[in-house]
Order: sequence, then structure tokens, then C-alpha cells
Amino acid sequence: MKYRQALREALEIVVTALVLAYLIQGFVVQSWIVDGPSMEPTLQNGERLFINKFVYRVGQPKRGDIVVFHLPRRGDRDFIKRVIGLPGETLEIRLGRVYINQQPIDEPYIRQDVLGEHPKITIPPGQVFVIGDNRPNSHDSRAFGPVPINLIRGRAFVVYWPPGRIRLVR
Repeated sequence: MKYRQALREALEIVVTALVLAYLIQGFVVQSWIVDGPSMEPTLQNGERLFINKFVYRVGQPKRGDIVVFHLPRRGDRDFIKRVIGLPGETLEIRLGRVYINQQPIDEPYIRQDVLGEHPKITIPPGQVFVIGDNRPNSHDSRAFGPVPINLIRGRAFVVYWPPGRIRLVR
């Protein structure tokens, strides 16, 4: 009798843990691997990080957020980029400098000056303009346009691997 009770309790614990893990990964936090150099120097190829999947259920992306998103027209691949432009803003890139509503923005995370242009656009409602920190090596909104907010999977918040580079993502 005690054996059956212990087995039942163990089974309840395992089932509860599996259900909680499924719910947490499905709705709260998810692991993600950086693939490529587009976010250097902020994020390095191969780093593992957690993304907060819940944050945009209760709020909107902010300028500077690093987000993971999926573009169905781009296949199965997810992307990671920094939010630069918000819905309703006018964005333009002149001589590598980003202007929002005709004002240059401060981008301390950019390692090198990058020459480049992007014509003035107004970001549609419900969408954001995203760019990689490593501008010469980033396929981003300059190529595929603004990203619908409902396609954002979550916001990066901590690098957990490799152990020597554990840190919060800013």
C-alpha cells in the first residue's frame, strides 16, 4: 500500500513538473541561441540566452529592446535584432546615422561608423523597425521592412552560456 502511494505521489510530481515546464516555455521564457554575427558586439555567435515571451503580452516594445521574431515569408528561421523605430515614427538613415522624427538617436552599442542610407519611412501601426548592432553584417528591416509586433516571440534579457559571459542583455 505504501509503495502504491509513493508511486502515485512521484507520478503527480513528475506530471506537475512537466505541465509547469511546458507552460513556462510556452508563455513565459524560452531559451534561444544566437546564430551569426549580426548583433556583435552586444551578442556573440553561439551565445545562449533567455527571451521573455510574456513581456509583450502586457506591454509594447521599446526603442533599444533586443527582440527575437519570426517572419513567415523568410522560412523557418527566427531573427534577433534591436528595435530602433516604433509605430507612427518617421525613420531615416543618412550617412549611417539613424534619425527618428528628424532627430539623430544615440546608439552607444554600435562599434564602428557605418555608411549607409535608408529613405524616410513612417513605421505603420503595430510594427517596429529593427536593425542588428553589426550594421554591415545584418539582414534586417532595411531589407525586409518593419516587423509586425505580433510576430515578435520575446525580448532577450539574459545570456546564460557560456558561463564566462553570463550577463543581463541591455
